[in-house]
Formats: sequence, structure tokens, C-alpha cells
Amino acid sequence: MLSRDKIRGCFLLGACGDTLGAPLEGIKDLETIIAAHGDKGLSDIIEFKNAYGSGKDFPPGRITDDTTMTMTTVSAMLLAKDINDWQELRGLLWQGYLNWGQHQEDGAPLAAKIDVTIEWPEGSDKFWFYCGAGRGTIAALMQDEPGTVSVPLNYNCIIRGKETKGPNPGCGGMMRVAPLALLDLPPEKIFELGCDSAALTHGHPEAFVATGAIALLIHYAARDEDMASAVKKTVAVLEQYGDRPDYAAGVDACLKALALARQKASAQPCDLHVMDALPGQLGYPNPFLAVPVLAHTAYALLSAPEKPDAAGIKSAMALAISHSGDSDSVGAIVGNVLGARYGAGVIPQEWLAVLVQRADVEKMADALSVIIAPAKEPAMRRNPDLGL
Repeated sequence: MLSRDKIRGCFLLGACGDTLGAPLEGIKDLETIIAAHGDKGLSDIIEFKNAYGSGKDFPPGRITDDTTMTMTTVSAMLLAKDINDWQELRGLLWQGYLNWGQHQEDGAPLAAKIDVTIEWPEGSDKFWFYCGAGRGTIAALMQDEPGTVSVPLNYNCIIRGKETKGPNPGCGGMMRVAPLALLDLPPEKIFELGCDSAALTHGHPEAFVATGAIALLIHYAARDEDMASAVKKTVAVLEQYGDRPDYAAGVDACLKALALARQKASAQPCDLHVMDALPGQLGYPNPFLAVPVLAHTAYALLSAPEKPDAAGIKSAMALAISHSGDSDSVGAIVGNVLGARYGAGVIPQEWLAVLVQRADVEKMADALSVIIAPAKEPAMRRNPDLGL
């Protein structure tokens, strides 16, 4: 049964994974990571040097686009009159992402597209700051209206000096989907909701199907499925969509990624070199795309210890972020899944102690729990950090 603790765990461990992985994003050689942090990978939250090539150094625990977009998803859900009305929710999500996007590099023109009459929930704007947005997300938000699964956004523009084309095959939908995955809906609806939410900006079939798969993993984990069962059930749902034209190509690519992750985790679990090699084995030279991120996520989850303590979580998360791909996004997503499975109690206290916006994330989690998990558990212990 979904609880406030699971919602907190999902968002807090996701935030920890985000900030844990941020210093490694962009390091293209695994051996460089091992030389600096050991053969088990990075397991301490450290400062983020020269963030996004900006020349700025971010302190330990400073969250990035993965968590800020996730919290923006929460804001839209809190604002919706009917959380199950997709047409209302998609408009609020688009407006929320525009508010977030205007603060990113090359995002200033988005301000003209914002509906200033919307009164966002208290605390929403605390997550709207410069934090390293993907070029594809900003390019998508520049379009006149959000995309859909059947009518994806198609564009060709220059963002941060580089040609950026759509439909977008990246992982930007995956990293922000966790709040939607927690809803009390049938698995097929969770999958479709994940796909629809990604297609607002990431209309490539591989991108939105991978997002639907991540939504399922989080959904099953929050309902106490172990990781092997969660992956197996996710595969079963994806197979139902394999003959649907809008989904077929994405389903095929994602099933191959999950199959490879299952095979490697069974034969060689918890191996940084195996983790790092997954994108290339799937035929993707760019490990930041949605399908490689799905493979990385599934391998890390299937390698994680069952019923971990804080040390087990640190080990699992170190594997999730210690590779030459999208370290902070994979860390955030793996954190979302494991946090939803085990709750906030497994998160290492030393990570929570340095998480810069811990209280802000907890407040958003608790606000969402009132809507999607009301009165399903005894009152939580007092949290002095929140004045509770």
C-alpha cells in the first residue's frame, strides 16, 4: 500500500541519486572514474566542479534538472482539479515546464509563453532555477504546443549553438515521471500515462516507451514488487503494445534493452565495466539517449541487494552513477525506484544531511501524499526540519 514514507523515499533518494551522479556526468571514460573513486564507484555526495561547463562550482547536495523537473511534475499534479483528467494535467505540466525552462540557458524566450494567471502551489518556484537543461527539452518547449504520442514534436533549431532536432530520443521524460507513476491506476494506464507525459517534449517512440517502462518500474516498486518481478511485469506490459503502430519501434528497442540488462545482471551483477558497456552492446554510441538509460537503470536495479540497509543503498547507487553515460539521470531514476520500494528509512543519513533542498522535497512529497495516499498509515514521526 502506498504511503507517505514511500513517496518521500521515492523523491528523496531520487534527489540524492541526482546530486550523487552530477559530478560524473560528462566524464566519458570509466577508467577516469575508477582512478578517482575506486573500483566500486563514487558513493559520496561531493561538489560539482565546473557545472555544465559554466565555470561555476556547485556545492555537495545541489540538485539538477532531474529533481527540479520531477518537483515541477508534482506541482502540476497538486494544481489539477482532477488529477485523473489528462487534458487538464497535460496543460499544467506544459506550463510548469515552461516556468522551469525560462530559467535555463537559452530559455528566456519561453517567458512569453507562460500563463501568468496560474497560481502555482507554494514552494513550486523553489525548483525553478538554472540547473543544466537538455537542449532537446528547451527546443521542444519553444514549440507552439506540446506533442503527443501520435503527433510528436518535429523541429530543427539551434540551442546553445548546436543544431537540435526532434522528435527527441533522449531521457528527459524518464527523469520527471516518478510522481505520475505513483498514482493508483492499472499498470497499462500507468504505462500510457508515462508515454503521454514524455511525448509532451520527447516524441521519439524510444523516448516515450522508455518513459512508460520507468513509470511501471516505479509503480511496481511502490507496491512492494522485488526488482526481478518489477522488470518481468514491465516486460509483460510492453509486449501488449508491440503491435500498435505508434509504440512498436519503441517497444522493440526497450525490450531488447531490458533483455540485455536481465542477462548481464544474472551473469555478472554489480560490475562497473558491464554497466558501462551496455549502450555500445545495444548499438548506441550516445549513452545519454532513452534506451541506454533504461538499460543502465534495469541493470543497476537487478544488481541491487534485496532488502538493503544504508550501505546496500550506497553500493547500488554507486553502480547506478559510475559510468560514462548520463550519471545523474540514471542515479535519480534508480533512486526513485529504490526509494519507492523501501521508503525513506534506507537513505544514508550522511546523504540527507547534505541534500541542499531536502526540506523542500519533503514538503512536496507530503503535499502529494495528501492527494494520492490519504490516511493510509499512522501519523509519521515528527520532523524537526519541517517544523512538524
